[in-house]
Amino acid sequence: MSNKCLNPSASEYQPSLFTSPVSFPQFTELNDDIIILVLSFVADAPFELDERSAYSSLMCVLPLVSRHLYFLCKKSDHFWRDALERLVHSEPYLWEEGIRMIRSYCDEQRRQMHGTEIGGENSDGYSVCLFQDLIDADRGLPYQIQPSLDPNIGKTLITSACESLSLSQENVGDCINRKLFSKIVSRHLRCTAPVFCMPGSVQLGREFGLHFFEPRYRQLIADVMTGYPELTGGRRIKKGEDVEHYPTFLYANTFPIERHTPICLVQVRQCMIYSDGRADVLLVPCAYVWMEYMWEVLESHGLFYGRGKRMSLRESHAYEECARDAARVRCPYFVNL
Repeated sequence: MSNKCLNPSASEYQPSLFTSPVSFPQFTELNDDIIILVLSFVADAPFELDERSAYSSLMCVLPLVSRHLYFLCKKSDHFWRDALERLVHSEPYLWEEGIRMIRSYCDEQRRQMHGTEIGGENSDGYSVCLFQDLIDADRGLPYQIQPSLDPNIGKTLITSACESLSLSQENVGDCINRKLFSKIVSRHLRCTAPVFCMPGSVQLGREFGLHFFEPRYRQLIADVMTGYPELTGGRRIKKGEDVEHYPTFLYANTFPIERHTPICLVQVRQCMIYSDGRADVLLVPCAYVWMEYMWEVLESHGLFYGRGKRMSLRESHAYEECARDAARVRCPYFVNL
């Protein structure tokens, strides 16, 4: 290739397939606020473009472009605030509920540490869990979250949660929105719990009962119910009670269990543990989860723990529809599951 082919001003110039002739060398001379504003159009957060992947330009691309962008991404909280607002608007089933859960957790933590009364004029009055009406709901209706009528609910919730987070923890720093995002991912989107394995059909909000008798599942229910002594005597949770702290575990009902296998997160609504460790439980599926990995607990008779990432509402509905279609093929006499 001649030198003229490499000269953009020559008639024989041929741009490379791997490099773009368009550049903006003055970009680094711009004010940091303007750079942040420009980057906000391409700075996507984890799980924003791909619901199953934490890969994002904000974490994996922009910080590697230059040292300057690395420090801008590290110190700027603007990217995370915008990402939270977009995610709450596009997927409230995951993110709005996650923000409410983190805020409730921080308020409860602050109440226990300082005896502070939480609420008052700054509270939005949210006290009803998304799942409290599922037990008495019509089993034939598809599960869905009711969208908020307030168009600014996302900004209001984020501001309130950031305030609760900053008051409940020390040394939060300036990147409070990034901290909130991390808390939602680690405490809500991702869940770690013991795994119960048995083929079967489940549906969100549709209660069912199980009897645990295997040694590993006796250990499972003992681990899950630790910290809930008031629920181990067979008392059933009543409608309207606080359900943010229901004991939960993972129910794997499809096989083989591999990475990205869909499983179910279930809440224990009623539990009777007998003297020999056997237990009768009443369960309500509350979310579907993509399995990420599992590991066996030592000296537990084969009990596995697993970590997964919650499905979006769209994925949950699609998965339930596929499960119903598969069940109709196996047993065509049962049309409505």
